[in-house]
Amino acid sequence: MKLWDDFLISFAEKKGLLPLEEIAKSIDENGEDALIKRLVAQIVDGTDPEMIERWAMYDYASKIRDPYEGILYIITVCGMRAIQSGESRRFLATLMNSMTPSDIAIDLCKYEEVTNSDEPEDKYKDIEEYCSGEIRVSEGGIGYIEISAVDSLFRTISDRGVQRLLREITNGDLAKLMPGLSGEARKRIFDNMSSRLARMVLDDIRYMGAYDEVTDWILELSKEAANVILKIALKLREQGDIVF
Repeated sequence: MKLWDDFLISFAEKKGLLPLEEIAKSIDENGEDALIKRLVAQIVDGTDPEMIERWAMYDYASKIRDPYEGILYIITVCGMRAIQSGESRRFLATLMNSMTPSDIAIDLCKYEEVTNSDEPEDKYKDIEEYCSGEIRVSEGGIGYIEISAVDSLFRTISDRGVQRLLREITNGDLAKLMPGLSGEARKRIFDNMSSRLARMVLDDIRYMGAYDEVTDWILELSKEAANVILKIALKLREQGDIVF
């Protein structure tokens, strides 16, 4: 349970989930906190919440645990799911304290909000060159209105909003969209996803042949993805999940 201290210190509402990834990298895969490492990897990669819960159930059922270990397991899964759904730290503290036995209770409310966590220096080493330049479609060109709208959206909403939006977008649509965006919008997207997922998206873009050259066919794909993402963004705004 000690690692919950580190996780809650690193979890800042403005930064969302990404600060947790760097802490997870330091956890021993075979140690007592290996569950947290596995949960974080799935959460920052945008795995569907229901799939995470299903995986956790199977993982629990496949291992023999005493009652004490079972309680800690359930607390860990519920706590990480609350973080994934964007609950406030006050609610998270209440949830964790209500589930934690008195002999191992942690004062989760004692931490003040933490601002930014340091990112690894080489996180963007392989994608820096892809995050430069203006929007790739000229005014009046294929998908200009749709792509420009999404470009502006990613450049202006908060980091937390970008992360919430990215959780609803498939890797395929993201790879289609990115070639049409400006370098600034691309950087906002890469800044708000895990380094592993960023490399996966960039590999998809290279596979499409859209890394160096943006053809009319690529712009058609970007327009298609932009329309999908605009609908998702409007739905999230109606739900109060993002503001723009």
